[in-house]
Amino acid sequence: MMRKKLTAGICSMAMLMTTIGTVTVIAGESAEDKKNMSGEITFSFWGIPEEVAVQEAITEEFNKEYPNIKVNLDHVSGAADFNTTILTRISGGTAPDVFYMGEVMVPIYADKGVVEDLLPYAEQDSLDLSDYWDGVLSPAGYHDGHLWAFAKDCTPYMIYYNKDMFDEAGVAYPDSSWDFEKFKETCIAMTQTDDNGKVTRYGIAPENGWPAWFNIAYKNGGKILDEEGKRMVVDPNTAEALQFYFDLANVEHCATNPDDMTSMGGGEIDAFKSGLASMVIGGRFMTYFLKDFDGNYGFTTFPIEKSEVAPLNFVALGMAKDSNNKEAAWEFIKFYCGKTGQEINSATGMGMPVMKSVTESGVWMLEGETQEQLDVILKQFNNTKDHPFHPEWMKLMDDIFARNMTEAARGKTTALEALENAAEEANAYLEEVGR
Repeated sequence: MMRKKLTAGICSMAMLMTTIGTVTVIAGESAEDKKNMSGEITFSFWGIPEEVAVQEAITEEFNKEYPNIKVNLDHVSGAADFNTTILTRISGGTAPDVFYMGEVMVPIYADKGVVEDLLPYAEQDSLDLSDYWDGVLSPAGYHDGHLWAFAKDCTPYMIYYNKDMFDEAGVAYPDSSWDFEKFKETCIAMTQTDDNGKVTRYGIAPENGWPAWFNIAYKNGGKILDEEGKRMVVDPNTAEALQFYFDLANVEHCATNPDDMTSMGGGEIDAFKSGLASMVIGGRFMTYFLKDFDGNYGFTTFPIEKSEVAPLNFVALGMAKDSNNKEAAWEFIKFYCGKTGQEINSATGMGMPVMKSVTESGVWMLEGETQEQLDVILKQFNNTKDHPFHPEWMKLMDDIFARNMTEAARGKTTALEALENAAEEANAYLEEVGR
């Protein structure tokens, strides 16, 4: 089993950091000047209660290098209303200096002009951005000469599988060589039914949301937006991939669909943990939620059909444009997203490092995880493609795309029809709002 006690992992990593922390020095400013920098900043973040311990550990290490910068931790309990809360504070003149930003929100905050461009700060400090994965730099505007947020952790989406169930069924563990057909065969082989033909265990409880949908589309060479990233397109490769994905539930009956999950009364991870599914889909955070799983599991990539590329999901740190202590805020962001902060943060199993050197070191991996699994992860980090980010994401993807695709996932329409309806509605909306 892959397990590590959260608190113990954080504490032991924090103890190690006391001896290896470093200070990056701005040209013309001494390390002593840096140490004497003073100020007070507020850092707002969401997350489960255990995540507070991570922020406390990182802040404690930060204060060993910057004892005169006070960091006020502001834990906003849930992610659902977080952006509304932050935007309300920004408009009211009470914005936190530093705050969490989900990957899809980066272009939205940038478009509103409420976040500081961090690239000048990074360049002033001669920060080696080549040590950061392109999959987290590109979505933050790096290739357009900006850095609207600095990713703190990231993850590709992967397939998690129950090793015990695979052993029991005599089915080989999946690996990154599988294609769509092999994926389907595995799902079917791992599905069990009773004497009446009712499914008692599904091969997979697939996520039905944009992270999984975009992943499977990309693996088939698909796209969601046009080349300029301005309009939604009806791409045949995307339609083919999504139809394949939805057919696992509605034709092959080896996967759950949204209605199945509703009737089960839980989420996909619950189905996996309770033995109702042999595989499940998710990011690195799955290892945290499986820490008490009574069994053995592994993980591998999405099946690859026409392309190896995959997007990275991430959480970033943004700086409010109206912050009154920008230098102190930057030092905190830089520390958090640097080697020390990365090693503390990634030791929890909730995310992976954004620095290449830390990722490749494997210091963040959990007990029982192997070099082979690290190689699977690195392969994905080296073959990334951005999600179809857009300033109107919430309307285009969270509303229009998700609403239409959910109907296809339920078997009420085809993936192609759902794409056509979504593109027509989305592009009409964009014309209406002058985008």
